Amino acid sequence: MSCIRWLVVPLILMFAPAGLHAADKQPTVGFAGVQADGFGLVTVNVAQLWDLPASKPLREALSKLKEPLKSECEKFCDLRLEEIERVTLYWPTYFKAGLQNRQTEPFKIVVLRKPYERAAMIKALKAKTSTELNDEAFEQRVTRIIGKNVVFIGGASSIIFVDDRTLIFSPPLTQHDDVDDVEGLLKVINGGTLKVAVGPLADALHCAEKHSVVAAFAGAPVKHSFELTVLPEVLTPEVKILQMIARAERGLFTIDFGPTIRSTAKIDFAEMAEPDCKKLFGLLHPRLVELFKSKDAYSVLVPWLDFVKMALGKADVKLEGQSLTATASGAVDASMQKSLGALPDWAAARTERLKSIKNLEKILLAMHSYHDANNAFPQDVLDENGKAIFSWRVHLLPFLEHDALFKQMDLTKPWDDKANKKFVEQMPEEFKYYGRETKEKGFTYFQSFTAPTPLDTGSPFLVPGRKIGFQNITDGSSNTFMVVEGEEAVNWLKPGDLPYSPTKLPKLGNPKTGKFLAGMGDASVRWLDAKKLGEPTLHGLITIDGGEVVSFDE
Repeated sequence: MSCIRWLVVPLILMFAPAGLHAADKQPTVGFAGVQADGFGLVTVNVAQLWDLPASKPLREALSKLKEPLKSECEKFCDLRLEEIERVTLYWPTYFKAGLQNRQTEPFKIVVLRKPYERAAMIKALKAKTSTELNDEAFEQRVTRIIGKNVVFIGGASSIIFVDDRTLIFSPPLTQHDDVDDVEGLLKVINGGTLKVAVGPLADALHCAEKHSVVAAFAGAPVKHSFELTVLPEVLTPEVKILQMIARAERGLFTIDFGPTIRSTAKIDFAEMAEPDCKKLFGLLHPRLVELFKSKDAYSVLVPWLDFVKMALGKADVKLEGQSLTATASGAVDASMQKSLGALPDWAAARTERLKSIKNLEKILLAMHSYHDANNAFPQDVLDENGKAIFSWRVHLLPFLEHDALFKQMDLTKPWDDKANKKFVEQMPEEFKYYGRETKEKGFTYFQSFTAPTPLDTGSPFLVPGRKIGFQNITDGSSNTFMVVEGEEAVNWLKPGDLPYSPTKLPKLGNPKTGKFLAGMGDASVRWLDAKKLGEPTLHGLITIDGGEVVSFDE
């Protein structure tokens, strides 16, 4: 487990809620199937937050988008934020049995403000019933557990219709080796009753409807994981304090939003411990700010980090018996409202990049399919004199399901010949890069590197007349650029993309950020920073046979 994950857990506790102990009442809408003996719970009253006066910048910014957060909410059936009343994430267990101790995926429970149309939702998602999966054994298992009230949206990932306002998005059922936990949860969902009322999540369930945000976790597996993953030699001051927090039996936190934000955390320990929350965040704050500087969400997150720093400076921290409580509050200031206003732009940019990544992945897979069929990767089309007359991209058309377009082209004539030039504006969607408009139709930012002849110091992917297969990529396919995002867009039919020489690097990516998408020879996609990589590493990644040893992070 990465150290970053262990930085996030205590950060959440900084915001957190105070422990209201279990009352004799059952949780109501929004917690179907959640059991008090689970590992973790996060529930957010989305409707309350959406309607707050302080959320006005967010509402106004979203209203200006053509498709507000649409792709981000695809997993929630294209629901808009204003349609959602509550979202709850529930982890029945911390570990996936037999799967190298990876964390489970949460069940997502979504409650809508108004009833939904089930048939329309199933159609929009192209979901299937268990019968349509053509897996008789699985169908019998699902029917036995949760009846017919479920559809599948990919593999065994499912949507469970609890009532006319409540949906549960289940992780793939087949990923869970701990059958008792999953089947037990689904049986509870189907029955509509709370199976287990005692456990580390009990307090959170009973106070959830009183707060804007409530979260809770069971401490035992966290402690176990921390002991397994943190070595003595890495016990920095921050890690030592995290180690103390990891001794918690359970943690509960709440956040209430209004003109001011009030947050309370309660951590129960099995043994005496007194981690200093103020000291902890004082150590983490500058490092987190530095970390987020390189992230797209910097403008959104940093005002909230500053708010936590301010609030903790005035926080009331007490140790009563084995329970540590911390309460903090502060006003929603202009910088935080600005942060909310920046959220839609960040989400839209992230969505566009995800769509571009999918397009690049399709291109890379098409190149691999071409290689399977021809024992070589596509190169520019040459005429009888060895002159490039068409881009390598046209070779991919049959492998991108654009065979009809491919058959219309005359590859014996140049791309700008009267017979072919009309196809420029018919560029397939797969070559589009979202969020970066081109000056002309039929232009793409997705390009490869080219050199007129093989180079002694290592050649790029495209060399006229040279046949390149996996056997020629001696630097390793995972360490070699195949297709990248260029700074300038090019005509998708015209040959000649990013000219490369050992003395001059082509310009890559968005000139404002210096970051670019890179498709590697192994068909993986990376989001890289050209400046951070540096020229020697870039040269090594561009060449297929330069013999360079490269090391780089995303």
